[in-house]
Amino acid sequence: MVIDTGIFKMNGKSFALEMISTYGKKWIALLLVLSLPALAAGIFHDLRWIVVFFMIICLVAPLMLSFLYFYYGLSPLASFNVASHSLKFIENGIFVTVFNIVADPDNEESSKYQEHYSTLIPYNRFSSYTSGTSSVTLLPRSPEKGFLWVPCDAFKSNQDFQDAIFMLLEKLRQKQPTLQSIN
Repeated sequence: MVIDTGIFKMNGKSFALEMISTYGKKWIALLLVLSLPALAAGIFHDLRWIVVFFMIICLVAPLMLSFLYFYYGLSPLASFNVASHSLKFIENGIFVTVFNIVADPDNEESSKYQEHYSTLIPYNRFSSYTSGTSSVTLLPRSPEKGFLWVPCDAFKSNQDFQDAIFMLLEKLRQKQPTLQSIN
């Protein structure tokens, strides 16, 4: 069975929110653990701690966000999300096709999609998923970073979305081969 999506892409705000909610929770918790005691010390003990609080917020927080973007957001898997692409769910993986937007020489106001790059991502590269209200986010296995976003409205029908997710979950639930030591 082959299930195809239309051409879609993730907007920048959704990309940033998905990246922060997937990989940034521990970094935000660390930022809070560092900044809130400085704020409390500034209020109750000495006003100079307020300066430390603002240094943490104004210096460390942007550095943390840039780290998330460079380490996770620019990974090859995550870069598919912000480019115009389509997904094709096939038996052995997800076939991703990235498109360029080319201006139509006949009509200056319209544009066409031209295939730029295609690759197959096997199901065994994914370890887990998170589901949202209108999408599913696929997370890769440990050494690889990034995520692949699968929105519901990219499919022709809700049944196609359900079939694609069912196929994906079936493959994720299959026992993955493990390396065993030879005695």
